[in-house]
Amino acid sequence: MQAEITARHLRWTRAGLRALGIMLLFSVLILTTRMDRGGTEVTPAALSIALLFGLLVGAVALLDDRRASGLAGHLSLDDDGVSWRSARGKTTSFSYEALWFAGIEGRGRQERLVLRPRSGKEIRLRRENFAERAAPEALVAEILDRVEQRPGGAEQRAWLERRQAVAARLAAAPPIVAAAIAAVLAGVFPIEIAIGALGDPARLLALGASSPALVAEGEVYRIVTTNLLHVDWAHLGLNLAVLLWLSLLFEPLLGRSRFLTLFLFSALAGSAASATLGHYEWAVGASSGVYGLLGALPILAWGHGRQFPLRLGWESWLVPAFLWFFILMVDGTDVRAHLGAFVAGTLFAAVAAPRGDLSSLAFRHRRFYRTAALALVALVLAALTFVPLAQESLRTAFQP
Repeated sequence: MQAEITARHLRWTRAGLRALGIMLLFSVLILTTRMDRGGTEVTPAALSIALLFGLLVGAVALLDDRRASGLAGHLSLDDDGVSWRSARGKTTSFSYEALWFAGIEGRGRQERLVLRPRSGKEIRLRRENFAERAAPEALVAEILDRVEQRPGGAEQRAWLERRQAVAARLAAAPPIVAAAIAAVLAGVFPIEIAIGALGDPARLLALGASSPALVAEGEVYRIVTTNLLHVDWAHLGLNLAVLLWLSLLFEPLLGRSRFLTLFLFSALAGSAASATLGHYEWAVGASSGVYGLLGALPILAWGHGRQFPLRLGWESWLVPAFLWFFILMVDGTDVRAHLGAFVAGTLFAAVAAPRGDLSSLAFRHRRFYRTAALALVALVLAALTFVPLAQESLRTAFQP
């Protein structure tokens, strides 16, 4: 079986807007701020670095669009394996025995036929580059049939189909809960700016920041409310970026209720560890919930690694390793809080994500995790009523 892949005209307007959007997003997320009592001031050097980094990322996105749109070549299924020859003469080939994943990844215009070997270079072809829209599915079906005909092919086909189901689940369930969490955290931040709380411990404490001394005196609600606050733009941006990145994997596979339960449980565990074992006078941030997701990652990788469409090699752990390096090296970060959240996320995933079919994990015990998530959300809402600034506002509103 053979397929001709034709080049498509690059949509410069769409590609340019995509690159510009990514550039602006990264520019905002990595802004380094200098705190003053009345707010924040962005230094010219920090702004320049952020814009240059954003420009670099945007340029990479634009080049990726250009490369994919200009793709043309010849894909063939031979007796021994798959072979791809581009119009520029570059060849990629591997045997059916070496095939790790064969299926469709992405959504909408980003849908691609992906043929991924156990090691080496993979083949990625956009659906829009095929003459017939249904051609990728026909190629995948033919590949699976050829795999099954080889020695040990029935078992290999079963694993390929399980990875296809996981890939379909990842593409079908956008991270709505993570977006809602990000919206809440981003919505609280303007309140901090409005009252001049950025970099001001007293005002952050009035908004519900955690403090071991105050928690020991009975203000336990701070274990909850501290997760809603951030020190500056960079603190908020980094947490949101990692949260949204991890949610692309966790929310579709765990399901929305289980994902929300994991995030809130880890956030509370991390802030509790900070309040009881920490040595800082005050602490804020939603990174406990984020590190709970990082703690769940090894459980998913080790327990379900053979079902992942992606190969989980050493490079898969570079971002988690960088985040831990960042926590350990940057002064002023509460290691105990992040470690407590990481352990909580690991334990939660060990119970909530047992071995089995990964593509159907989100549909198991949904009622239980929906109840748990609602209970934790109710706890957060109840804790907000104890925040000193909220109580002062209520007293003012109802004062005769």
